Amino acid sequence: MIERHAAHRGAAVTYAGGPAFGDHLVQHLRLPRHKVISVPNGYDPADVADLRTAHVHPHRNGQPLKLVMNGYWYGRNGPGILIDALQRVGPAVAELTVIGGVSGPIASSLRHATGRPVVHQDTASRRELYERLQAADAAMVTVDQASAVESRIPAKVYDYLAAGVPVIAICPRGAALLQIPGAERFHHIHPLDVDQLVRLLGRASLDRATLRTGTVGAGPSREQGVDTLHRLLRALIAPSRAQRWAAAAGSSG
Repeated sequence: MIERHAAHRGAAVTYAGGPAFGDHLVQHLRLPRHKVISVPNGYDPADVADLRTAHVHPHRNGQPLKLVMNGYWYGRNGPGILIDALQRVGPAVAELTVIGGVSGPIASSLRHATGRPVVHQDTASRRELYERLQAADAAMVTVDQASAVESRIPAKVYDYLAAGVPVIAICPRGAALLQIPGAERFHHIHPLDVDQLVRLLGRASLDRATLRTGTVGAGPSREQGVDTLHRLLRALIAPSRAQRWAAAAGSSG
């Protein structure tokens, strides 16, 4: 009730995520559609200025795949079937590095599956992160079936798109992250289909050309979010603010 009251008193409610989340806010908070505004997340174009083109590494064919995950795994937000796949293929086929961190229980599960401790790395800047992603064979994003997949878009996905690195997306088919411009090149794996993931890892370790790269600087940028907020704020300080914003949002399409 408090949340709904605050939302109704506000001039607008903003969110980052897929369209389904906006629908949920409209229904749950009983708000008019024009008050619920999507402000997209994205990368900073300055971070990819002069960044080299991402490419696969055919000279590594026959060697273990270098997989990387940027972010944190904890609680239910974990690697899911990736643990089983790594155990089945073994370190001769795929190795995982985490740029960020994992909880103790997940680290133990990964250690049991791979026979070695989780490799952690840190980066000092977003640009360094992108260069580290490009040095890997593929970046991982994992979203299970109970994590509001129809609306949640992990921020790491924007970094993967910006870097142009091959992406293995373990998520349900209806996940919002698969709807981002540029995500059509992702290697999509259903979160219950460990056999499919094992096959992909095996093929890619023998032939890196199996993996799909993208264009550096692809996907939504933060400039889009800034532009959305700019137009929203201008509309809110003007007369007939709701109507003006609705017209502005409609014209941006």
